[in-house]
Amino acid sequence: MEVLEYYGHKAGIKPVSSTANERHIFFPKRFSFIEAPDEAIAVLNDLVRFSLQSRTKKIVVHQEDCVLIDHCAESAATALAVQAHGWPMVRFQGTFPTSEEQRDIVRATGLPSRLGINLSEPDGFLKFPLQHERRARGTAERSSIKEVLASEVAKHVNTCLNEYHWELTDASKMYLISLVGEILENAEEHSQRDDWWIAGYLRRKSEVSYGDCHITIFNFGRTLAESLQDLPADSMLRGRIDSLVRQHKKGFFSGGWTEENLWTLYALQGGVSRLNQGRDTLGGDRGTGTVQMIEFFQHLGSSTVAEQPPKMCVVSGSTHILFDGTYKMKRQKTANGEVAEIIAFNKQNDLRKAPDPKYVRNLKKPFPGTLISLRFYIDPKNLERLAGAP
Repeated sequence: MEVLEYYGHKAGIKPVSSTANERHIFFPKRFSFIEAPDEAIAVLNDLVRFSLQSRTKKIVVHQEDCVLIDHCAESAATALAVQAHGWPMVRFQGTFPTSEEQRDIVRATGLPSRLGINLSEPDGFLKFPLQHERRARGTAERSSIKEVLASEVAKHVNTCLNEYHWELTDASKMYLISLVGEILENAEEHSQRDDWWIAGYLRRKSEVSYGDCHITIFNFGRTLAESLQDLPADSMLRGRIDSLVRQHKKGFFSGGWTEENLWTLYALQGGVSRLNQGRDTLGGDRGTGTVQMIEFFQHLGSSTVAEQPPKMCVVSGSTHILFDGTYKMKRQKTANGEVAEIIAFNKQNDLRKAPDPKYVRNLKKPFPGTLISLRFYIDPKNLERLAGAP
């Protein structure tokens, strides 16, 4: 219940005032943070709004019209529904998507399984079930929860690859563990909460030669922008961002591009972290882990035959950032003469210019935390190409 109250407070959601004890939530055709984040957030907000109303006894979810259900959106809805199902007790009912493919996704990874609804498992899924974990410090003898989970994610990816007779190299496995560990570390350090959720799955279809993979990591708490704004006024990094904000205020904040969006985008750049508080230096490469993990899966998860490229997104507060390989992080000289990892989402790869609005945009309603959604492929032909690359 505390998670629902926190979400409601951060998102400015108030319980409905009427006395009805049965509520209905109608899911959009595309329930996806990658493709349609505003619609996904609207569903989550309804779920929280109705759950916080003390008279609500039953919530009916209508997914019959869904033609695309994103694993990440379904996982976030499931995380919130589980909280509502606990206390006060709210009973859930629902209708499955008409689409057989989307119905299988709901059965395999969504709300029914977590609420104890006994349904048969559809064929072809290799799951990394949704886990809700909290900070736990490691010792010399025992790894922390985030270290264990980072290793488990790498193991899951390896198991997915094994289905197609491939595996990660030792170096790639350790690199992936470090990236996932950094993201979970950031979730603990910056969000002002000590909990987070993680899940994934591989779907193998007999009619195609590749597997469809999804991984999601999310937490509720302070957003990337809110965390970065903790930087001391006299720090070099804060000075750089404030200068950039002033430049954009002269004409680049237009078409829905906002100051919060800029802070969020800047949080993904190399060397950017609220812990880099030096007056004279920027302090290392902290802050690159999210983009590097996304690019890792774009590289690993490309396909020569899939209709779409791997797609991934970061959602934090009112900002949605889409990755499909069009724009990449590049190590280059900045306007200050330093060399840094930059991804600006424009042709010039210049943070002083506005990003492509297709890839960085402002949301109608905020997501009270940070969410990473990864959709990629296990394609043997791509893996053969990578293995043969010099």
